[in-house]
Amino acid sequence: MEAAVAAVLARYAAVQAQVCDLAGVTHQAELTARQGERWSARDVLIQKGNCAEACAEDLTALITGETLQREYLPADEWNARHLARYAHLDGTGALGYYKTSARRLAEVAGALTAEHLASARSPLTTIAMTVEHEVSHTHQMRAAIAAARGDDRGALLHSLAYSRAQVLEALNVGAQPAALLQWKPPTGKWSALEHAIHLAVWDRHVAAVLAAKAVGGPAPAEPFPAGGLDAWNQATVADRSWWSPGAVIHELGAARGDLVAQIQRLPQDVFAAEAEGLRQYTSHDRHHAAAIWRVLSEAQA
Repeated sequence: MEAAVAAVLARYAAVQAQVCDLAGVTHQAELTARQGERWSARDVLIQKGNCAEACAEDLTALITGETLQREYLPADEWNARHLARYAHLDGTGALGYYKTSARRLAEVAGALTAEHLASARSPLTTIAMTVEHEVSHTHQMRAAIAAARGDDRGALLHSLAYSRAQVLEALNVGAQPAALLQWKPPTGKWSALEHAIHLAVWDRHVAAVLAAKAVGGPAPAEPFPAGGLDAWNQATVADRSWWSPGAVIHELGAARGDLVAQIQRLPQDVFAAEAEGLRQYTSHDRHHAAAIWRVLSEAQA
């Protein structure tokens, strides 16, 4: 097996072990419980299996020289269609499907040669992105299980980890040149990196507010006047626009870590009062992750 593939598959195996251990100690009712329209842990296991199957199909076609005849659908439609195929599975069945799909992907990836890896179809990038997708969905699975157990704080913290992983997946820094991440649309809207800077700025701001509330102190005043939010957003991003991709990625992690630490410190009554407002930062991440995908797509058009 090529060393580069072996390294990625080792990371994949480590994540699989965590997922299997987690599912193995989770009751069936907790695996299948849904909170509103959100996926259950069972749904996440099936999604993970579906992504592994799709990646294995791509790699098999590369090895055999075949051309896949695949209908390309919007992500939500693709997910819904493929989840529906396994609606009959309970939590145990979903875990079995996940294991089988992951094993198939690892076997096909292990058959790749140096010639395959040099292909313009970039199989190593495909595998790496699938693994990162696996990592982010593991956070989503943990959030679903925490919610099923009535652990609102744990569910929020795992949801924040999941949504931030979606941002990092969109940036895909390891496979994207700096010039692409820094490219600004002709309309003057933000680059991919500037969207990420904006997220980190808000994490730091909210963390400071929560730090004060955790000890019963007055919340810091808003750093912008009434009606000045947009101007403040633009100014804070412009002040940091010189940051390198590496610096932005570091700050994305460090700022989210600060926010998480402050949420963990909140007394339960304060957390209960703040929880609904804090959940908006998961949708805020997803909104900007989608914007990053759009900007990078425009940059490569």
